[in-house]
Amino acid sequence: MDRNRVRRQIQLVRKKIKWSQYDLAKAADVGRTRLSLFENGHVELRPEEVNALQAALRDATSHLVSEFQHVLSEELAVVV
Repeated sequence: MDRNRVRRQIQLVRKKIKWSQYDLAKAADVGRTRLSLFENGHVELRPEEVNALQAALRDATSHLVSEFQHVLSEELAVVV
């Protein structure tokens, strides 16, 4: 596992879904300061912390996709 790649991907997804570090830290039950230090390359997280961050982002993105699909299906129903 390339730790820098994981770090960049977590930060990228967090920013894409417009979550603050606080939002992600709260969802993953990881300290916000610890997340910040991780994203800036100053600390390494334990595997369970990385897994928690990834799971929180996976949940958030799947929720956003579900919302998008719901809105899209409603819009298509109006057109048809």
